[in-house]
Amino acid sequence: MKLTETKNHLVGFIDSQTDQPPLDRSSVLELFTKAADAEARVAYEKKLAEESSIFELQDGRRTSISQERNRYRRIFEDIPQDYEPKFSGFFDAFGKMMGWPEEKLKAYHKPPIVPQTINEIIYGRFPKEVVTHIQMKNPYIRWCTRAHKNYLFLSDDGILHLERFIDDAINVMQVSTSYYDFRKAYALKFGTGFQPVLFEEFYI
Repeated sequence: MKLTETKNHLVGFIDSQTDQPPLDRSSVLELFTKAADAEARVAYEKKLAEESSIFELQDGRRTSISQERNRYRRIFEDIPQDYEPKFSGFFDAFGKMMGWPEEKLKAYHKPPIVPQTINEIIYGRFPKEVVTHIQMKNPYIRWCTRAHKNYLFLSDDGILHLERFIDDAINVMQVSTSYYDFRKAYALKFGTGFQPVLFEEFYI
């Protein structure tokens, strides 16, 4: 039964249950509308109050849902931006640490360990909401290939974070003698997590 038919049926039922003159249908429908509007307004105000409520994070920082959402929005973009390449220095330091020959170091398609490492230690340092946004805006178009570089969906503020994360990685690579040593040292310094059993093939 359609909503209008339901309302008319309800109004007719009210009329039949009273000795008073029939109710004006437009007046009753107006009451329904006002009640629905009031309920929607209460729900909206409740949502605003919840999003504005201040809570404390594990690091002691006080924030709110709305503040965090605005903070994330300052980091990413909805369309790809026009940035120059960002990972050239990272690739060079990574290849030297791994002892790769020049042709492997300069190849356009890097071994799978390279993008895997970038995702884990560079993009993994961004808030999860930022990474999720980037992946939604830049999905895979074929096996292990996206239409754009992920960092093109970062804002200017986001690029500053990216460049700092890349510099951090390069500095640790330059004093590491193996991939295992690098991941262990980087995890200890920046809290990115480390599970030695996953990297046995690189240091045994």
